[in-house]
Amino acid sequence: MYDEVRNYELFLLRVKHVEIHGVSCRPGCALRLQELDDFGESEYPSYAIVEEILIWEDGKFFVVKVLETIAFHHHLMPYEVITTNKCVVVVLGNLPWHGVLNIVRKSGQLFIVENSKDTANIEGI
Repeated sequence: MYDEVRNYELFLLRVKHVEIHGVSCRPGCALRLQELDDFGESEYPSYAIVEEILIWEDGKFFVVKVLETIAFHHHLMPYEVITTNKCVVVVLGNLPWHGVLNIVRKSGQLFIVENSKDTANIEGI
């Protein structure tokens, strides 16, 4: 049986971008990994930055660097995040929301903006 597994060829394709419901996702984009926690374990959604995009058979997989959400700025509407060293692989079908989010860097801080109209508000920080 070990010989059969060793001779199995895995066809994995790394791509530069993929379209999700008409929106192009590429390395550097942000994705929402988890919604607000109904159980009170987390008061903010969880986000990540796409490092690589892989396709295997019909599946789309994202190698992402997890971001830690540290604040929500009510007056400007972005979530403030910091980078972590944690990398994970997520499957497109397991994402709670299939949109691509805006990442804004301002004065050394990172912000996730879920509505593109709110991106201009970051300038006030």
